[in-house]
Amino acid sequence: MIHMPVALIVHRAAWQDIAGAGFFNVVRGHVDRGQAAWFMIAGLLLLLLGAVIDALEKAQAQLPLGLGIAMLLTACCVLVLMPKSGTWLLLPPAFALIARGLQPQPW
Repeated sequence: MIHMPVALIVHRAAWQDIAGAGFFNVVRGHVDRGQAAWFMIAGLLLLLLGAVIDALEKAQAQLPLGLGIAMLLTACCVLVLMPKSGTWLLLPPAFALIARGLQPQPW
């Protein structure tokens, strides 16, 4: 949840430009606006993913091993491209999901 407020603070000038330009079709040709938009979109997607995982855990459902592996691989790819980023914070939940996915489930 921290990602979205940080997106608005860190990319404040870009969001002001986006708002001033009317939001629609205002990113093309503006790297700073694109970065701000993708930063916000990534935060929203992570929030949704967290909500789904939370609901599955509350329902005591089996978490797919592939989910943790996909998160780990995604984090590793992003870390290769941008090692000085908050992507390191995806590693603990990725490993936790992998550990959960490896646990045998009683049927």
